[in-house]
Amino acid sequence: MKKTFSLLVFLAVVIALIACGGDKPKAGEPASSTDTVTKTEDATLKKLYKLLLNVNELAIPKKIYERSYVIDLAGTITGETPQDWLVPCHHIVNPPAAPGQITRIKEVLKLEVPIQLRQFLELSNGAKLYSLLGSSIARYELFNTDEIINVNAELWENFRGLLGNDRDFKDVSRLNYLAFCDALDGNYIAIILDGPHQGEIFFLLHELCYRPFSEDDLEFYPIIASSFANWLKLLIETKGSGGFGPTFVPW
Repeated sequence: MKKTFSLLVFLAVVIALIACGGDKPKAGEPASSTDTVTKTEDATLKKLYKLLLNVNELAIPKKIYERSYVIDLAGTITGETPQDWLVPCHHIVNPPAAPGQITRIKEVLKLEVPIQLRQFLELSNGAKLYSLLGSSIARYELFNTDEIINVNAELWENFRGLLGNDRDFKDVSRLNYLAFCDALDGNYIAIILDGPHQGEIFFLLHELCYRPFSEDDLEFYPIIASSFANWLKLLIETKGSGGFGPTFVPW
């Protein structure tokens, strides 16, 4: 009887210890679910980055550009599909951004850098994707950390200067997006920072005076991809022709 009682006491103590320390990870245990998701996203970004750098053809739509124009632009045509001309291209990447350079974005712009964009900057601090061979022309110019700061600070100043006294925007303390890629003519590709569309990529049209993203403006601020990783995937799958979404961006 005493042995049975002692065994029950021992089991009770063990259970109590487990309950008290169950939330504390031990050495060698797997990371938390949040850390696991971050590592998975990081692995996905690295994989997409490698796949992107292996793409050596750029698709230019036939319905917009004639063959002669494409040859003048790119120098040659290496192939074609029913929809596109295919021309040779390459990608110009930079050394990774240092942690301090990424932190400075947060400090200056007073916002959190989205995880997937940060992971890309950790691979290449800015990039010129789908650049034509023998030319400085790149279809997508992704900003480095300094350019992200300067461009987005300017967008904020432009917005405040144009709409700062508008009653619909007078209480806005910051923009709810971060522009990361040039789209010509004062337009940009941007990532949404909060709300139901957080993390999605959209076309930032300058005609709306760079006002914050809103579902009411989806006709003019069209969503391009559900995440930065999926935007890179879109660039790969379309050979560079789909990164601006439905908006026409001329060469």
